Amino acid sequence: MKRRAVITLAAAALVMLSLGSCRERYIPASKLSRIYADMLMADQWFASNPAEKDVADTSLVYEPIFRKYGYTTEDFNRTVSHYLYNPEKYRRIMVDAQEILQKRLDKLKEQEDECLERELFSDPSRAVD
Repeated sequence: MKRRAVITLAAAALVMLSLGSCRERYIPASKLSRIYADMLMADQWFASNPAEKDVADTSLVYEPIFRKYGYTTEDFNRTVSHYLYNPEKYRRIMVDAQEILQKRLDKLKEQEDECLERELFSDPSRAVD
């Protein structure tokens, strides 16, 4: 009797696992914003390096970004289709992506300013009046 209960529980667990893995995965909005920010940075890099753009396959460029966050191209496409039915939510995702990029830009400008300051203090002859 005990053995039969264990087998039944094991079978139930396998069924539950298989059902769970068949569920469609949607990327949470906060992660999708970060993914879009990374994708836009990749696009900008290719815009700045046109010779590379001609040989790059977009799906190959974006796939590592999706994998970085634990998703696939299929997950991304399914998620975008899902959020397009809620335009306000999708708009918010894009605004959040823009804010992420702005923060990155601000940080880079701050680092650039710090480097310029160090250069000026290390070589006062470079100071501009």
